[in-house]
Amino acid sequence: MEVAAGTTLFSQGDEADRYYLIASGRLEVWAGSAASLKLMSTLGPGEGFGEMGLLLAGRRTAGVRCATDAVLYALGRDDFRHILHEHRGLSLALEDEMALLKVKDFLGLSSPFAALPGEALRLLALRFEHVELSAGTDLVRQGDPADAFYIIRSGAVDVLVRRDDGSEYRIATLGVGDPVGEQALVTGEPRVATVRATEPVEALRLTRDDFAAALQSYGDRASYFRQLTLRRQRPTRIDGWVIRRQVEADGDVFYVLKGGQRYLKLSEPAAFLWDLMDGERTVRDLAVAYYGRYQTFGLDAVLDAMMQLHAAGFVVIQQVDPRAPAPSAGRGRLRRLMSGSIVFPDVDRGVTAIHRVVAPLYARPAQAVLLLATLAGAAAFAALLLSGQRVDGELVGVLLAATLAGYALHVLAHEIGHAVTCKHFGADVHRAGLGWYLVMPVAFVDTSDIWLASRWRRAAVSFAGPYANFALSGLATLAVPFVGEPTRLLLLQFALAGYVLGLTNLNPLIEFDGYYVLMDWLEITNLRRKALAFVGSLGRGSRRRSAERRDRAIFVAYGALVILYAFVAAWSAFQAYRLYASGIVGSYAPGAAEIVGTIVAVGMALFVLRRVWRELRQPS
Repeated sequence: MEVAAGTTLFSQGDEADRYYLIASGRLEVWAGSAASLKLMSTLGPGEGFGEMGLLLAGRRTAGVRCATDAVLYALGRDDFRHILHEHRGLSLALEDEMALLKVKDFLGLSSPFAALPGEALRLLALRFEHVELSAGTDLVRQGDPADAFYIIRSGAVDVLVRRDDGSEYRIATLGVGDPVGEQALVTGEPRVATVRATEPVEALRLTRDDFAAALQSYGDRASYFRQLTLRRQRPTRIDGWVIRRQVEADGDVFYVLKGGQRYLKLSEPAAFLWDLMDGERTVRDLAVAYYGRYQTFGLDAVLDAMMQLHAAGFVVIQQVDPRAPAPSAGRGRLRRLMSGSIVFPDVDRGVTAIHRVVAPLYARPAQAVLLLATLAGAAAFAALLLSGQRVDGELVGVLLAATLAGYALHVLAHEIGHAVTCKHFGADVHRAGLGWYLVMPVAFVDTSDIWLASRWRRAAVSFAGPYANFALSGLATLAVPFVGEPTRLLLLQFALAGYVLGLTNLNPLIEFDGYYVLMDWLEITNLRRKALAFVGSLGRGSRRRSAERRDRAIFVAYGALVILYAFVAAWSAFQAYRLYASGIVGSYAPGAAEIVGTIVAVGMALFVLRRVWRELRQPS
C-alpha cells in the first residue's frame, strides 16, 4: 500500500481487519477520547501495528495517521490468525507485546506518568508487575515499611487510617488511574494508612528502586509526587496550645498562636484551617472546607498554612520536600554566606535577673528624669556638631577598635532594652541570638510573647531598643565636659554610634523597630505588604475599592516612600559594595578590580530592589 501524508489509516473503535508492516515512512498512533486525543507513539520502517485489534475484540484500540508518505504491507485478518496458529512461538511473543502495549497505553492515558513521551512509557511499562486482589484484601497496611508503588488499573479501594483505640476510619476512596503508596516512598517513613479493596482490583506494581529511578530520570514527576504527598498529608495540631484573636483599627483580624515557647501570627483564614487540623482531615479535605468558607479554591493557601505551622512546630506532618524543587547546593551555600544566625535558647532566666536590677528605672519619676537626660544629651550633641568645633574630625580619627567596641555595647544595650521591657510587662523572652545579614552583623531577642499584649505595650517593647541607645548616648554626651581629651573622644564616638544605631532602627521604611511601632500606632498589620500591593494594583489599573479612604491614603503615602527609599538604599549599596569589592580584588588583580567591583555592586543593588518588585506584583 502507498499512503499519502495526512491519511488516517484507521480510527480508534474501527473494525480490525488487517495487520500492517511499515516499509518506509513515519506513522503516528493516537488514543483517547474524541475531545482529548493523545499522541501515544511514532512508528517507523520495520515496525508493525494493528495486532491488538485482531487479537482482542476485533476493534481498533487506537488510531493511526500517516505523518509522512508511507509504503506499507498489509496482511488480512484470516491470514494473520492462520500464521499465529501455525507458529505458536510467534503467537506467544505477540501476546507478551500486546500486554506490554496495554500497560503502556494505560500509563499514557490514566496515570500520573501520562505526560511522559511514548518511548519512556514503554521502558516504564517493562518495570511494572501485574497484581490482582479480591474484595476485602489489603494492598498495603498501615505501619508496614514501604516497598512498592501501585496504580489502580481496575476496581476501587478504600484508604483507611487506624485510630489509637484500634478502630479504622475511611479518609478516601481511590479508583482507576489513582496512585497508591507514593507517600511513604517519598518521605521514607512507614505506611500511614491501609489500602483495602472494596471489589476485585487489578493494580500495577513498581518496586521502590524502580520508582526512585523513575523520579530521578523524570524530574517533573518527582515534583508531581512531592505535591501529591503534601496534598495527602493529614496535619495534626500539637497539644498545649493557646490562640488569641486580635482586631486592628482598620478591621483586619489576626490571631496569635502560642504553644510552649513558640509563637506565630495567623491570618483569619489560616486560623480557620488551624482549627480543622485534627489529624483526620487531609489537605484535600481542608481545601474543600476552605472553598465552602471563602468560596475560592484555596489549595495553595492550605499548603502554605500547613507548611508555615509545621515549620513553626505547631502541626505534625510527615517529612517531605517543599512543593518547589530544592534549590541548588550553590544557591544554598550563597544564602548561608549572606545571612545566618546563632541562637541561644532559654535566656529568660538571665533576662529576669537583669530586670530585677533595672526595674526601678521603670518607675514614673525615674522615667521622667531619664527622658530629660536623654533630650538634654541629644541637644548637647547637636550643639557640638553645629558649633564648628573639631568634633567631626575627631570622630573620624577615632581608632577602629573604639568604634567597634562602642557599636557592640550599643547593640547589646539595644537588645537588653527590648528584652527587659518585654519582661517588665509580664511576658517571657525565650531566645536571643547573633547573626549576619548581607554580611553585616546583627543581634536579636525573641519578644514574640508580647504579641498577646495590647498594641501600646507591643509598641513600647519595639521602641525600648532605640530608646536605650538614645539614653546611653545622651548620658555619654552630658559627661563630655567633665572628662579629659582621650576619654572625651571615646564618649563622643560612643554617643555617635548610639544615635546612628537608634535612628536606623527607628526608620519606619524598613522592617526594624520603627516599622513595628508605626504598625501598632496605625493598627494596620502587614503595613508594608498591603501598601506595596495597593500601589502595585494602582499601576496595573485595578484599584482596591474595599480599602477605607484613610487606609488608601496611608497605603499610597507609605508605599511611595518605601519605593523611594529602596532606590536610595540600592544606590547606596551599589556605591558601598563597588568600593569594597574593588578594593579587595585590587590587592590581587588590579586590572579586574573595577569590573568585579561593579558586578558585585550591581548584584547587591538588585538584591535590595528584588523584594520591593515582588511585593508590588502581589494582589492587593
